[in-house]
Amino acid sequence: MKKRDSSKSFGKIRLSIIIIIAVICALIVLGNTIKIPYIGMVTYTQKVPVEKTERYTVKQPIEKECEEINLTYEIEWGDIKRTCVKEKCLGRYRACMTTTPEGTCEKYEELCKKYTCSIYQLDCKLEIKNTDNENGTFRLKSYITNKNDAKTYIKNITINVSAQETKTAVWSSNHTSGDPYGCWYKDFEPSKKIICENGYKTVTREKTILENQKIEKQATTIKYKTLFQALGFI
Repeated sequence: MKKRDSSKSFGKIRLSIIIIIAVICALIVLGNTIKIPYIGMVTYTQKVPVEKTERYTVKQPIEKECEEINLTYEIEWGDIKRTCVKEKCLGRYRACMTTTPEGTCEKYEELCKKYTCSIYQLDCKLEIKNTDNENGTFRLKSYITNKNDAKTYIKNITINVSAQETKTAVWSSNHTSGDPYGCWYKDFEPSKKIICENGYKTVTREKTILENQKIEKQATTIKYKTLFQALGFI
């Protein structure tokens, strides 16, 4: 009898343990399953359009800037020549031009023993090269010089020279044999041309643009926590 009673007691204890374990497991499941609502705060980002001023630069055309400039050119002296245009006899003598069979002179002529140049012509040449890309007219005043470097005006010269071509300005003067000579010019004046360039200026301008900017906001919302969280177990 005693053995049967002890068996019954052990069975009751084991059943009680099983029931307790089952209850605990059920409570754990319920504690993690049952959710209790509460009001909490939540943070979120939102894109908000914001006005922004932006600066930029542009090139703005202005009136053409024009200026008058000389044509480009090169000048150099050409072949300067001095030629005799009038001779002078320094002495004469009688020469027999024809004779008789007996050797007697029938005809005499006076011949010059020696000639010298009494008047020379000086030819001055000035090479003018138009190195520009436009045709032009070139003007100058021509002179000759003597032994004292005194200048004698000869004439005004005007010469038309095409672009990238060369022409020669020529002037002449007569002088006696004893005078030193030289060529000279002044008031050289090339053609002018007008060049215009488009002008620009840099201008700063402003414009307003809309730009999305992220900002953080907070709002109340309904949240949930488990029963154990509400009781402070976890």
